[in-house]
Amino acid sequence: MAAKTGRFEWPAKAVDWTNSVFLDRVRRGG
Repeated sequence: MAAKTGRFEWPAKAVDWTNSVFLDRVRRGG
């Protein structure tokens, strides 16, 4: 990912990471 996005880059990654963890828990039945 390019650093051009600046302040928007981190929040987007944080959201993607949170969604990934949440979906992983749901798939495991947690």
